[in-house]
Amino acid sequence: MRCKIPAADLTQRLDHTICMYKDFPYYVRVAGDSLKLFDMVDCDTLAYHISSDDPLLDVATPPLGYCQYDPRTVVYLSRKPHRKFKQGIDQGGLNIEVIPGSMYTGKLKFHSNYVRKTILKEYPPLRQCLKKLEANSKTEDHGQIELAVSSDCAVVLTAKNLVKVYYQQTPVGYINTNDLGSVRPTVIVPNTGMGWIISHYLQDFTWNVE
Repeated sequence: MRCKIPAADLTQRLDHTICMYKDFPYYVRVAGDSLKLFDMVDCDTLAYHISSDDPLLDVATPPLGYCQYDPRTVVYLSRKPHRKFKQGIDQGGLNIEVIPGSMYTGKLKFHSNYVRKTILKEYPPLRQCLKKLEANSKTEDHGQIELAVSSDCAVVLTAKNLVKVYYQQTPVGYINTNDLGSVRPTVIVPNTGMGWIISHYLQDFTWNVE
């Protein structure tokens, strides 16, 4: 979304937000009728100084979704429904959801590399995630381990040694741990509607209704 905000409203709408420029997220500071774009993690390294109507600036909400908060915990990030006159996204406009049984500490750092990776949709290969869950499933007292495989999907090894598949915070099925090493693991789903989600978003899986 190209910026068409009047100069008088730039501070209210864009200052201290994250926006995309050249398909990369930056921390925005308003400087008169222009914008300074900083590294979104340290908020101090200046990357660009641009006009507010630069055609490469996108002030729409950056992509969000599953975020790998730490090696065993994910959170689901979305924008709160009330924008409060802000474009882009800022800490106050961020909604954070957790998966049941999560060990999330409630201390997500908005200006962080893991949030930036979420915005850029940088996720590990599905096969790599399954191998990690398979290895942990063979250990005692592994607790719950959650891995983001895309903006929309996460796989979760529960403390009871069951692998659940989540789509946008909805559990859509499960995988038996002894099937994790298969070429195409089978997700057990409750109905064909859930099976469609597996086919569309997790094409490396097959599915079966049970």
